[in-house]
Amino acid sequence: MAQEYFRILRAAADQDIADKKSEVERLKNHGEKNSQEFFKSINQLDKLRVAWDSARIYECALFISGINSDRALQVVKDALNKMVEEGGVVGALRILNPETLELAYRDARKMKPITQLAIMQVIEGYEFRASLLEPQYKYAEIAECYEIMASIFQKELKDQEKAATNLIYAAMYRGHNGEFQKQLEINQKALNIRKKALPADHPDVALAYNNLAAAYGNLKLCQKELELNQKALDIREKALPAGHPDIATSYNNLAVTYLKLGNPSKALETHEIAIRIFEKSLPADHLDLALSYENLAWTYKQLNDYEKAVAYSQKAFGIREKTLPADHPDLKTSFNNLEWCYYQLYDYAALIDIYLRMATIQEKTLPADAPGWFYSYSTLSQMYEMSENIKINRLLFKNAG
Repeated sequence: MAQEYFRILRAAADQDIADKKSEVERLKNHGEKNSQEFFKSINQLDKLRVAWDSARIYECALFISGINSDRALQVVKDALNKMVEEGGVVGALRILNPETLELAYRDARKMKPITQLAIMQVIEGYEFRASLLEPQYKYAEIAECYEIMASIFQKELKDQEKAATNLIYAAMYRGHNGEFQKQLEINQKALNIRKKALPADHPDVALAYNNLAAAYGNLKLCQKELELNQKALDIREKALPAGHPDIATSYNNLAVTYLKLGNPSKALETHEIAIRIFEKSLPADHLDLALSYENLAWTYKQLNDYEKAVAYSQKAFGIREKTLPADHPDLKTSFNNLEWCYYQLYDYAALIDIYLRMATIQEKTLPADAPGWFYSYSTLSQMYEMSENIKINRLLFKNAG
């Protein structure tokens, strides 16, 4: 069943992406290539591709296949049947709407006594709805599901930890949706719950501080972000074994904040501590290590040390090249950072090499009309013209049209 649900979700993903690509193409054909709307659509297309990552789709499919239809709410059963019947999620979401779930919650509360099973059935309905919305880039609606689940856990089941966990997810999706003030307020609620329910030095309290710091960072309140990241680090260093990756994460977060505050020397010192821990505690191809390399490269850029910036950007790109799909924004970030550094160093041969690698990745994994194609090949042409020692290889342009 998981494979069947994966197929359905994958088909819906492909349709969403195709619709967005059509919108991008329409704007381009109408002379809107430099308009704000065009770039907004390109950005949304990138986010859709990430949201519809196959691993995430499979995670959603596994959750759906794990629903026990014998004990599920009738609305959940109907939504499951509609998914299979239509081979899509539109009908299922129409059935599994907020009003119907709210009604199911009211009915469960009318039961005397209210049973945990009845309440958990309602929560499962909201989880099901969130899993269908997750790959559709509908972050505000997903956040609402988690906010309601948090309220139910707190009011009906008196489970403070699950209430806080759901609030953290809600805050994350509010952040994804650009609602940074709401993200901050919800993370503050989660922190307050955990501070009451857990010891002050519990790692989950540190995580709550970490999430709240990120919300302050999104609001450009960097001094407050620094203060909360330091609190998270203090707790983790006391509660976790030396060399734990979460400690490195806190150092990494602190370093990023130091850089925002205009202190690249302190950021460099702190990043190097994070790197040392990550390199000992994580696999060599771990994405957290790639992020740390990328952050360190950015710090060296601020210090105008482009040689070291290139070295760490290359490490980040190498990991992401192996582990991420060709259209993933993080891979493009590494590519753009390397491009920028090579330009500063006037290293056109290296620029050609990185463009060739990116074009090869795209050629293997993306359709020929994907937005990245023209950019890579047209820029390669410019690089060859700028480099006096390298001749243009005409075969390079066989797919450029």
